Amino acid sequence: MKKKLLLCMIFTIVHLKVFSETIPFGKKFLYPFERGSLIVNRNMLTIDGKHEKGSFSADNFHMKFKTPSKTYFILHCKFEECEFLTLLNNSDKRNYEYEAWSMPFSLFENNSFSTYPVLKGFKVIHADSFVTEKNSKGKTVKFVPENFFDATENPWAVNKNAYSKKIYIKADKWRNKGFRYAPINHIVIINGFVNPEKGYLYEQNARAKNIKISYDDISESYLLKDNGNYQVLSLPKAINVMENIQIEIEVLDQYNGTKYDDIVISGILYLDTILK
Repeated sequence: MKKKLLLCMIFTIVHLKVFSETIPFGKKFLYPFERGSLIVNRNMLTIDGKHEKGSFSADNFHMKFKTPSKTYFILHCKFEECEFLTLLNNSDKRNYEYEAWSMPFSLFENNSFSTYPVLKGFKVIHADSFVTEKNSKGKTVKFVPENFFDATENPWAVNKNAYSKKIYIKADKWRNKGFRYAPINHIVIINGFVNPEKGYLYEQNARAKNIKISYDDISESYLLKDNGNYQVLSLPKAINVMENIQIEIEVLDQYNGTKYDDIVISGILYLDTILK
């Protein structure tokens, strides 16, 4: 009995340590577009001062906060003296088959920023190949983002046997002369099929394992982790957002899914802010 109790205590300590290293409990994150804030604790979300009771949990693929009526997926990363935390929840709009509601928050200490930094999805220019299928109503569903690649629309899905597994993106933004925008030093990936309504789709579908990022005269390969959190990839050369630079992302191989052969990526983003 003592042995079992000791093992249970060790498991709990290790489990809590993992959680504490993956999520910034108790920190106040700000919503960049208006006066709003978020604080995540193990048993409560505080959004704009209003409390939502529930429980935080994490498995091999996702971090979640579950209330009696909602399940939030939590995405988090840290770079450029910033922390980014995003809540994903079900969407009521359903313009896309797997549309999600997203609320991005940030916390930063970089004094060179004059505006709140946000993670902005790249604009999708073209994909050499993507999956299409019919839904239950007979409507054709295209698995490629039509607007911004930020996990709020259908993800990009490409079959592992496709002739070319490349997608082309750019930092599409309205640029004002006289402002200095932060260069893109990192690309942030949301690997796999990340959908808060159907979390099982992550494991059922394949996920990207090794990818190659190419732009200008540069090509760099990266090994992705097999989880649905933000993954930060450092670029060998900064990208100037004032220039119309096309970036090519190629999937080289995959973590196999338990049910499908489609490789899915839910988001590709970059830090967007104005410098002082």
